[in-house]
Amino acid sequence: MKNLGFSRKKLIAIAATVVTLAASFGAYSVNAAGHIDLTADVNISAAIGAGDTSQFATSYEGEIVIDLYKIAELDESGNIKGLTADFANSGADLSVLTNKTSEKEVKTEIVEKVKPVAQSDAVKPTDTIKATKTKDGLTNATATIANGAGIYLFVPQDCSDADFNYTFTSYILYAPTSDYITLGSGSDEWKYDVNFLLKSEAKPKYGNVIITKNLKTFNDSLGTASFIFDVEATRDSKTVFSNVYTLTFDKNDNYVDGAFTKSITIDKVPAGTTITVTEVYSGASYQIDVEENKTQTIEDLKAGETGTVEFTNDYDEHLKEGGISVVNTFEKVETTTDGLETVKYNYTGNNIEGGN
Repeated sequence: MKNLGFSRKKLIAIAATVVTLAASFGAYSVNAAGHIDLTADVNISAAIGAGDTSQFATSYEGEIVIDLYKIAELDESGNIKGLTADFANSGADLSVLTNKTSEKEVKTEIVEKVKPVAQSDAVKPTDTIKATKTKDGLTNATATIANGAGIYLFVPQDCSDADFNYTFTSYILYAPTSDYITLGSGSDEWKYDVNFLLKSEAKPKYGNVIITKNLKTFNDSLGTASFIFDVEATRDSKTVFSNVYTLTFDKNDNYVDGAFTKSITIDKVPAGTTITVTEVYSGASYQIDVEENKTQTIEDLKAGETGTVEFTNDYDEHLKEGGISVVNTFEKVETTTDGLETVKYNYTGNNIEGGN
């Protein structure tokens, strides 16, 4: 079996491309350091970067499970002997590690080839880290593997809390490693304590909001009556959802229990947020019953649940122009910052000629 060797320059280039994912990744030839102790324990630890401001890093508290798979064996010189038996038919191309490589190439040629095999029923993890994430970081985040020298795939399992679902990037690491490989300077002594950083993405869970409008009296001689509501969801003083909705009454609506009543359901409002609903237009010739009720709030919307607000208006005995149903058009804009997905709707116009 042909061994794959590494030069110092190539290994430093490899380590530089993946330092944010696996600070330990790299390898080099016997000329760069002493022999690897193939009988030694390898300690592989998960960590959260010091500057990580992602939703997972700052908010999640609970268990995080990370499976480790040895995908390749090393010889005592640090050269790759080849894929392990479980991954021999995966199609992974380890030769990309001997060239000036990129994170994308490693993902395409190795990670995306071995990960489906690792997650099949036929393969068991070499070891599993079951860490606890608190506001202060990770604890119990180390796996000790006997005779552990090799290249490993780490696969963090998805997790969730009340408001978010979290997914993670899987990648590879080289154990043992050295300061020279990971930093480009310092000692080239083999280190059997290897760390990798978790890279997460958070997708919000959702609840629903129902806006109900009660109209005590409807003057059909004025035509339709439209009411417009501004809906905004905030988390930690940041707006994560914003849109405008219209409810329109006409003479064909049913009068039940002393009022004309209509509702609108807003789907996929981010959970764990404070929802503010403001009636920004009360229809021509109609007034809200209590001025203070023009703005209503739903605190801490729960995932999978429905928050409700209710507004009541009445005809104010003034013959003004009938209300018209303004159909506002919005462009949905989804952004991801620090692993957190945010949805906003940017106003682009309405159905009134010349309206903006």
